Amino acid sequence: MSKKRKNNEVEVENINPEEQSNPLHRLRRNKNYKLLPKNKSQEIFINSIENKNIIFNIGSAGSGKSFVAVAWAIEKLCNKNEKYRKIILTRPAIEACGEEIGFLPGPIEEKLEPYMQPIYDIFAKYGIRRNDILKMIEEDIVEIVPLAFMRGRSIENSILIADEAQNMNSRQMEMLLTRFGSGSKFIITGDITQRDIKKATGIEEACSLFKDSNKMAFIFFGKDEILRDPIVAEIVEKYEKLRENDK
Repeated sequence: MSKKRKNNEVEVENINPEEQSNPLHRLRRNKNYKLLPKNKSQEIFINSIENKNIIFNIGSAGSGKSFVAVAWAIEKLCNKNEKYRKIILTRPAIEACGEEIGFLPGPIEEKLEPYMQPIYDIFAKYGIRRNDILKMIEEDIVEIVPLAFMRGRSIENSILIADEAQNMNSRQMEMLLTRFGSGSKFIITGDITQRDIKKATGIEEACSLFKDSNKMAFIFFGKDEILRDPIVAEIVEKYEKLRENDK
């Protein structure tokens, strides 16, 4: 039971103890952010997530690919009428640009924390801080798992978000896609211009293999849809031209 003030009076509000102990309770009551599309591809992406089973979103840095995926998942998880029971966050454990960070101590969630920080930043938009995430991990509402640990699983009634998919090879992509179980949603994001492994062709191969599937969607974000500071679009364009000249 909690109290809230109304017209200078204290009104007692009855809250189910089980609901109050749910780490999503505060978020459901105090959510101060709502997902709204900020460019055409985001609008198409949101519509595709609602209507398809497996959704690929591919495009330039700063276009809101990961943000929309995580924000959509959070809003669905907060809706008690939805079928989804958890969010699964996964990605290849590859250091950016070949940088070696060495051994990381602690349990698997802590080891993955440097890789998942961009995802945590999106959670923060909804008021979900690190302690909230740890509580949701403890309650199995959020699961953080390396891509390599997905083998042998069947993912049901969950929203799986696979980030940095440009670093998946063909076998990794096949393994991930075949984890799909009933009642789930798979959202796979990647930027093929920021690949850190030369033979990581899983995302392009999937686009070719399943382009005609009525259960999958492929959304491509353009450079003109970058939402960060305008200088980012200029940076992306210059480096793309540089890479083309190196071929």
